[in-house]
Amino acid sequence: PSKRIPGAIVSEPTSFEWIGADTIAPGMRFEGEPVGGLSALAWDAGSGEFLALSDDRSELAPARIYRLRIDLSDGRLDPGDVQVVGRIHLETPDGSFFAKRSLDPEGLALTGGHMYVSSEGEANVGLAPFVAEFEPSGRELGPLPLPHRYIPDGKLTWGVRDNLAFESLAATPDGVWLFSGTENALVQDGPAADAGVASPSRLLRWRMPANGGRPTTLPSEYLYRVEGVSVTPPNPSAFRVNGLVELIALSPTRLLALERQFVSGVGVDIRLYRVDLAGATD
Repeated sequence: PSKRIPGAIVSEPTSFEWIGADTIAPGMRFEGEPVGGLSALAWDAGSGEFLALSDDRSELAPARIYRLRIDLSDGRLDPGDVQVVGRIHLETPDGSFFAKRSLDPEGLALTGGHMYVSSEGEANVGLAPFVAEFEPSGRELGPLPLPHRYIPDGKLTWGVRDNLAFESLAATPDGVWLFSGTENALVQDGPAADAGVASPSRLLRWRMPANGGRPTTLPSEYLYRVEGVSVTPPNPSAFRVNGLVELIALSPTRLLALERQFVSGVGVDIRLYRVDLAGATD
């Protein structure tokens, strides 16, 4: 379906074809470290490989990105088509590994020869989310500007909600714009998604400098309505969530947006929307 943004012109839906799936075996290790929790993919045209971001919070091993070789030569994704061929450790600006639970890496994008990573932080303890620029080697160059309204106050009365922050990250094909979005509403903006309750999240759009590097101005922001949980939980205390978990930027105003729902005792449901910001207000 199409996702209507207030004031926007919505494009027609696009058709998709399922081409298959591959599974990384439980317990798989690469160079002695566990492979898993892969939360984002980005295509590296220079190497012909995909980069896959692990959402390990530097607990099982240092925060890291894996290089994947994916064989799609026959137009299908079959078991065995995905191979892990490399690894990049993420490092702080001083060249050290990120400390345990100092980040929650979720989103990944490549543009201008550099990597951009989003972290959800940990709102319950006041750890701020971020979107930061990294060298191809994995060393952080610095964060992108972010309005104060996103920074949690540690009291759960302000900022992003815990584990419902910057799950997504995407660059436009020309590398001029970088998008992210909150998985659910900021605490002060409205409710989290629940059965029959939508959540007013925010899409963020940074303009990337023409000479490369990080933006110096704050992003523009757009209201994105995350749908409510579509089923009634089997019991009132059952865990349930629906959130904006990934974006693909098609142009400065057009995106594909993935919402993922999970309800204990029911399972997972996903919805892919085409989004157009043309005419929407900042």
